[in-house]
Amino acid sequence: MRCPPARFGRLLPLVVFFWGLLLGATPLPEITDAGRARILVSLRAFETRRRHQTDVAALAPSNRVMGPDPYRLRSLPGTRYTVAVLRGEDRLVLLDDTLAARASVSTPASPTGLAVLGTTLYTSGSLGATLERRRVSPEGRFGPPARLTPSKVTAIADLAAGPEGVLYLVETATDRLIVLSLQDGDSLRVRARRDLQTVGGPFRVARVGGYLVVDGLLGHALEIFPVDEGGVPIPERRARIVHDGPLWCFDARPAGDGLRIVAGGVEDHPLDRSGGFFGYIDSFLYLYEARPGPSGAIAVRRQGALNLSEYGVVTPKAIRWTDEESILATGYGAPSLARIRWPAGSETPATVAVIPAFPGITDLTPAPGGGWIGANPLLDAWVRVRPNDVALVPLPVHSPPRDPEARLGEMLFFTTLLAPANRSAGARSRFTCETCHFEGGVDGRTHYTGRDSVFAVTKPLFGLFNNKPYFSRALDPDLTGMVTNEFRVAGAGSDRDPWQALTPAEAPWLEEAIGRRPPIGPEALRRAFMTFLMGFTHAPNPAALAEGRFKPLERRGAEAFRDRCESCHRARLLADAPLSRVPFERWEGLVLSEVGPLVWASSRYARTGVRPTMHERGTRIPSLRRVLRKRPYFTNGSAPDLDTVLRRVRTTRDGFYHDNAPTEAVALPPETRAALAAFLRLL
Repeated sequence: MRCPPARFGRLLPLVVFFWGLLLGATPLPEITDAGRARILVSLRAFETRRRHQTDVAALAPSNRVMGPDPYRLRSLPGTRYTVAVLRGEDRLVLLDDTLAARASVSTPASPTGLAVLGTTLYTSGSLGATLERRRVSPEGRFGPPARLTPSKVTAIADLAAGPEGVLYLVETATDRLIVLSLQDGDSLRVRARRDLQTVGGPFRVARVGGYLVVDGLLGHALEIFPVDEGGVPIPERRARIVHDGPLWCFDARPAGDGLRIVAGGVEDHPLDRSGGFFGYIDSFLYLYEARPGPSGAIAVRRQGALNLSEYGVVTPKAIRWTDEESILATGYGAPSLARIRWPAGSETPATVAVIPAFPGITDLTPAPGGGWIGANPLLDAWVRVRPNDVALVPLPVHSPPRDPEARLGEMLFFTTLLAPANRSAGARSRFTCETCHFEGGVDGRTHYTGRDSVFAVTKPLFGLFNNKPYFSRALDPDLTGMVTNEFRVAGAGSDRDPWQALTPAEAPWLEEAIGRRPPIGPEALRRAFMTFLMGFTHAPNPAALAEGRFKPLERRGAEAFRDRCESCHRARLLADAPLSRVPFERWEGLVLSEVGPLVWASSRYARTGVRPTMHERGTRIPSLRRVLRKRPYFTNGSAPDLDTVLRRVRTTRDGFYHDNAPTEAVALPPETRAALAAFLRLL
């Protein structure tokens, strides 16, 4: 359902245009064919120099080089304090009402989980299984930590807390919801534990009244559990809201004996590229009601949907109820914020008001004294949101300043600046790279490519620098070619020349945000995008960080991989460089390092029975680096997990098949599958 834009939404492009004129936008010369050729020569020379100068085994993980990353924040009830986690610095900070840091302590690595009960705080990190509890004193000091590391957990994506003394953890890689009932007292000890399988790729969890809500990125679903008197979810009565694409955020509030749930995600429609552009991937807001039915099971009804992209609010990651009928929606990918009044029972909102803002907000919490505070990892800042004003409050810079080119490239990746003239009309959409590559990874979709009957899965965009040529058809031989094509295809639904300079009217917020003032020419834009991607490495693998040596099963898996798989998935530092292949005796040290730099790929094509093939010679052998984060598997997305991949493997004397094997081919023995799975989880 596409709702018509409000009057301000229709006027917003004109407002931005005249704002650009006031900023001094001037017509820029068009780039000729000769000029484009010169730019490509210059960019390829730049890329070659960087490749020769870069030791890919020494590249820092991107979670260490992209700034402090304020990621989550919560207000402390009854105080003037706000607590927040800095994902890039592994820090928990206490902010006063001026957003100055009064106190700061360390957290588990790469903190993404933050829960507050009164003045008691729980934090967890996405690179490990340890969680911490701290209390905040009335004077604004953090108390000492109590720590807990649940068994058989590798990484905690998010956590929530219930007043019954219950913690809810979600682990993305295993699709698990882990419920910990805590003992009374100061020590952080577990009285009872329950593990539940939940939606695919769970990465957000919230406790609201008598319900628990889990967001599954890869499963494209919200799961709603009622909880019992002890706060434990009742799986038999759960309900699911399932979409065609991912839901990036949600908020819920009690409504009678149920919930009103607002969620932000991609358009609930198959992605379709048959028109030559990315179709049906606008950002939408969805409103649901969830109530217990006669049997006690939860019944869910969609109340309505609103196309946020039409209002300039793109890739929402933070949406909040502000009262019973009002919603605040922010766009990570565009500098607009929407205030929406949506009465109960109505299929459409009563009003939608849009004001200029800043892109990059991932979380919102009520501010002491009124308004809201946002966490903005894109701009490494806090954001103050008042009724008619949005202000940026940059964090103090403690680490070396970031490369200005990389910062501009990050804006091109995560905001609409890559295709600023796109519009929402029919199948056409306003989007960012992150619409399909959440935080640089995957979205779990298998979409129609627009070519014959070929469907393809979304691939992560981490680690591209040492993994050329690019994509399943391997038609982009280098980063220069790939980036040039991305500018073209991203804006294919608009009339804008992809070689046009970025104008002040298209990015009026950019100078205040990162110190870059348009106009910015086509060569500088492409070079910045390339610079960002060169450093956009994988984060560490928490499964590998937990170990110093291969366990016996993992070593047997490494040996089986060497004998059965490495002829295609090469242990190389550069996918297209045979001389970068490393010997087996070096695998352990590199696999278990923080960087884990081996690509586990090669630049050639292969046919292994997976159909349809991407190219007449087959499919370019994909990288297995961080393979757990790439579900579903195969180019056609037909394998939901690693177990399915390994069960399908068949071999003959002369061949290896992932699918459609000849009848004489034999399966892998169960013990070999178990060993390979243990090894693959470390890559």
